[in-house]
Amino acid sequence: MYNQVVERVQSGAQVELSSGQRTAITQNYDEALEQARQNIIERFKALRPGSDIANDSQLQGALIELETNFAEQKAAAITAAQLGLTGEQTAQLSQLASADINYLSQVAGVSNQEAADFKRMMADFG
Repeated sequence: MYNQVVERVQSGAQVELSSGQRTAITQNYDEALEQARQNIIERFKALRPGSDIANDSQLQGALIELETNFAEQKAAAITAAQLGLTGEQTAQLSQLASADINYLSQVAGVSNQEAADFKRMMADFG
C-alpha cells in the first residue's frame, strides 16, 4: 500500500474532489471528533467529580492526542479520495498515516526518514 500511494502521488494520478465531496469527508470526521471529544470529557468528569477539568493536564493531553489522530485520519481519507482508492485501501492508508514513524518504516520496509517523508507528504497532500 505504501508503494502504491507513493507511486500515485509521484505520477500525479489524482481525482479532483468537488467542494461537496471534500465537505462530506470533512464533516464526517469533524462530527466523529466532536462526539469522541465529548466522550472523553464526560469520562474525565465522571472519574474526577468536582474537579476543574479546564486545567486538567491529563485531559488536555488526551484531547490533543485525539485531535491529532482525527486530523491524520481525515487527511488520509481526503488523500485516498483524491487518489481514487477503494474503501479497503482508504482504511489501510488511514492506518499508515496515523502510525508512528518507527512502525510505518517497519511495515513498509523503508527507512525512518522515508516514513517521515511519507507522513509529511500525506499531510501536505490532504
